[in-house]
Amino acid sequence: MQNTYIKNILLCTQVLQLITEQKKSLDIAVQDVLSKHSDAHSNLIYSIARGTCQYYHQTNQWLSNVCKIKPKDTAIRHVLNIALYQCHHMNRKNPRTVINAAVACADKQNRSWAKGIIKAVLERSMREGIDQHQTAASQLGLPEWIYHKLLSQYPKNEVEALAKSWLEDRNIVGVRTNSPNMSKNQYIRLLEKTGVAWDNHTSWPQCITVNKQGLKDLPGLAEGLVYIQDPINQFMIQTIPKLKKSSRVLDACCAPGGKTGALLCEQPNLELLALDKSGIKQERTASNTRHFSSQVRIQTGDACQPETWWDGIPFQVILADVPCTAICNIGQFPEIRLIRQEK
Repeated sequence: MQNTYIKNILLCTQVLQLITEQKKSLDIAVQDVLSKHSDAHSNLIYSIARGTCQYYHQTNQWLSNVCKIKPKDTAIRHVLNIALYQCHHMNRKNPRTVINAAVACADKQNRSWAKGIIKAVLERSMREGIDQHQTAASQLGLPEWIYHKLLSQYPKNEVEALAKSWLEDRNIVGVRTNSPNMSKNQYIRLLEKTGVAWDNHTSWPQCITVNKQGLKDLPGLAEGLVYIQDPINQFMIQTIPKLKKSSRVLDACCAPGGKTGALLCEQPNLELLALDKSGIKQERTASNTRHFSSQVRIQTGDACQPETWWDGIPFQVILADVPCTAICNIGQFPEIRLIRQEK
């Protein structure tokens, strides 16, 4: 059993390194790591890595106050944060086995000198808990800058309620059709035919909700006929007025094309330019909008430098869902806490 714990911690350490150093999303980081370890328990690795991201600022705040770790020893810091999450926040856990496994990871990382430190720090956390040394922000698992930005706009009790909701594991996710040939009602009939439970979103009826555990059973997912998308992002499209046929629309910062597809499902007769700075991300945009290929022109470019890509013909609508607005998705994508910076 301990060997499994050791392997899980080491793989999660690699995931955190990809997130913190290369700014990769949690999903992509897990995929990259597991592509080299087909025998690993993928759901468990994802769950541990996700939870560590959720509570990282809490565990790391406590850790920084009780132990001095050099900046170059990020792998040891990751091991400790992963172990602290498992010991203090996972429902099913064996703290003693986690501690022993974390200690053993030091040898695997050629950091044998850290074994005593890891053991002492984790055992202290079990004696004292990790609520000491916390700030108001870190106790809620938030970076200081996000917490204070929110406080500048909302009452403290609302900020706390919001932050706590972001720590909850939501079982329900939003999905929508992703083809001009598949209406919502047609897809609902397909869900019912295949036995997948569904519901309408309570606030936005156009959004279908399904249980997260059933995502692998969604009909049409592999073919791109359905798209998993947070309800708030689906709702944004409803704010765009009905446009005339062949109206030109710019989706700036478009990758990976979720809102591009959502808009064309609602208004299929538009001419849409999907623009993003990242050429790598645009590959996903092309895949996610392949059923709308005749309406979408995908281009790599910086929306802040129109002289490098714009043909001078006006757009009727510009959709700018810039990266900083992704804070609204922090509950779904907890790695935002580690990737996004105030600047």
